[in-house]
Amino acid sequence: MDTSHVAGAPALRRAAAPEAARLLIAVPFYKNEHLVAPLVGSLIACAADITALDGEVLLYVDSPDHPALLAALEDVLPAARAAFACKLIVNTENLGFVRTMNCAVAEAVARRCDLLLLNSDTRVEPGALAEMARVLRLDHMTGFVNPRSDNATIATLPLHGAAPADAACARLAYRALAEKLPAMSYVPTAVGFCMLIAWRVLAEFGGFDEIYGKGYTRKTIW
Repeated sequence: MDTSHVAGAPALRRAAAPEAARLLIAVPFYKNEHLVAPLVGSLIACAADITALDGEVLLYVDSPDHPALLAALEDVLPAARAAFACKLIVNTENLGFVRTMNCAVAEAVARRCDLLLLNSDTRVEPGALAEMARVLRLDHMTGFVNPRSDNATIATLPLHGAAPADAACARLAYRALAEKLPAMSYVPTAVGFCMLIAWRVLAEFGGFDEIYGKGYTRKTIW
């Protein structure tokens, strides 16, 4: 089974695992229409996991003046909607990552859903979402969960100096190590490329501080 990193302090004592919440997956797109098919295609390959988690995918267009992006999303939308609940949201202007994701945070809080923030240059492998959700339920003190990846700074495995040219090679190297790794580990911080946040954390603390800039910058998650 795929393994995950967990961000957060270990609990001093074990408590009953929190009840499962619905899942919202939020993906902001800014230009870069070539990223649409790989990411959405990877989510379609994970349709069974998304459905089992009672999930819905929110695809945000944050460059409304870039028609190629909207066209690329509209091309894949029928296949996505046939696989899982999916909504296309077009911002009236460029809000940036922070403000766009705060819209997703507000929706997750209102609907009492856990929220998965997913960068547009990420590809998700089957099993990863289910494992992340499982890890989130192991301890009530866990508020954030990251997967491992072939290119995500401290969440990268196997370790290397640069992103591998061939994702298949990285996958083989990971599989050779995976059975020797713990199912989860505590880490000092989460990496935002693919971050699952418990709704109760969002409800208590809210979203991102909008003082930060707009910010946008391929990743495969295990």
